[in-house]
Amino acid sequence: MTTPVDENKTQETLPKEHSNSEHGTIAIHDNVISMIAQETARKVPGVLELSGSFVDGIAGMIGKKDRSGIRVEKENEEIRAIDLTVILEYGAHIPDICQQLQISVKDAVEKMTGNKIKAINVNVAGVRDTSDKKPKKETE
Repeated sequence: MTTPVDENKTQETLPKEHSNSEHGTIAIHDNVISMIAQETARKVPGVLELSGSFVDGIAGMIGKKDRSGIRVEKENEEIRAIDLTVILEYGAHIPDICQQLQISVKDAVEKMTGNKIKAINVNVAGVRDTSDKKPKKETE
């Protein structure tokens, strides 16, 4: 849903996801942010999959587009953070992969949307040997 743009407002005073042009309002939906993050994360070496929560799994079953493993946090319509939950390749150096994820996702979302992202949070939910089919989840 988009809201009309007051012609007296400048582009800087509009929320980051909503900007105006001479032709009208531009709004970028959270699903677009999630899709960019998902496609970018999958390309990072060592990332085997994005892993969603139980709630994400239920949403997928009732027909919502599956963006499991990605959550976009907003504050006053500005993107505050993108949270990624991932399964990584067993034996890889986890801090290096996570840092590359943070850099790659932040750069891609900012470049494609023009929005500044304050944080990319990475939660490693498990590791998997590429010869093994099931993830080894951390116990809490």
